[in-house]
Amino acid sequence: MNFKVTVIINYHNSEKFIVEAIDSVIKQSFKDWCILLFDNNSNDNTFSLIESYIDNKKVKYFRSNELLKLGKARNSALQFVQTPFVAILDSDDVMEHSRLEKQYNFLNQNSDIFLVSSWVKKIDENNKIISFYQPKLSSMEIYQNMGWENPIVHSSVMFRSFINGKKVEYNNHIYYAQDYDFYLTYITENNFKIINDYLSQNRIHNSNLTKSKELKEIISLEQINHLEKAKILKLNKESLSKNKLSLNLCYLKLCLYHLKNLNLIKFYKFLKNINSNIIFLFLHIGPIRRYLEKK
Repeated sequence: MNFKVTVIINYHNSEKFIVEAIDSVIKQSFKDWCILLFDNNSNDNTFSLIESYIDNKKVKYFRSNELLKLGKARNSALQFVQTPFVAILDSDDVMEHSRLEKQYNFLNQNSDIFLVSSWVKKIDENNKIISFYQPKLSSMEIYQNMGWENPIVHSSVMFRSFINGKKVEYNNHIYYAQDYDFYLTYITENNFKIINDYLSQNRIHNSNLTKSKELKEIISLEQINHLEKAKILKLNKESLSKNKLSLNLCYLKLCLYHLKNLNLIKFYKFLKNINSNIIFLFLHIGPIRRYLEKK
């Protein structure tokens, strides 16, 4: 069967919410989809929960025999995509009923747009709405914001599978923030759009908030790499200033991490990258210091 959209659900140990994620795709108003489930070496009860779905001809299942970095896991799933469009859904998130229909129609009618995302409802473990994320940004504003932050929720995106005949791909070496790196790779020559409508529900829960100290360091290092990469963009003066500030804050987090662990060699290594004015603010403004110490 030839479908229009592949919904990729990458997961690792997702027994708590994955059924709800899959069901939200099956209930879509748009029916020309297939689901690609990519199991990143789970060792919980997830497979027994999704086994009945695999009998559906619209659902494909693949499994890795080793735990992959998230970027490589995304690429491992992408290699099996045969549709012109890909939608991303994290295994603990939920699609609104009309998400695929609205995003597919938008991309189909706007050939100059590579990727589209949406506003997002933040929900808790019991599906209670915690907050609303509604960035009102034009394509150019998205471009400028990418210079210092990632304004797009990855679990809300749909994008074209191919650009100039070549399949798109993620960075295999990214542990965590593969989405930001992906956007920076393709936004230089392609347009992005955020639909001003709540088409996705992004779940906030304990397991995705709890990060080891080692993972926090990896996240900060990846963020630094992304911010350095963002300098290839044609940033305006304001975005460039915010890029520099974000870089300094990332280095401050790393300094705090290594200071707490009495690793003075790495502490001084990262300290050298920080602007002296930022160090002054850190030492003298309590709220900034307390904020960073919690990170």
